[in-house]
Amino acid sequence: MNFLTEFISGLLMITLSELGDKTFFIGAILAMRHPRRWVFWV
Repeated sequence: MNFLTEFISGLLMITLSELGDKTFFIGAILAMRHPRRWVFWV
């Protein structure tokens, strides 16, 4: 594999793993302000 392929695959893995973390925090914050059922349903 060349450098560009490895670099792109590393960025993709980091992006996918960080997306889950941020989504969890956003969901938790919204659930504190709004009804939980509404937040987790949407």
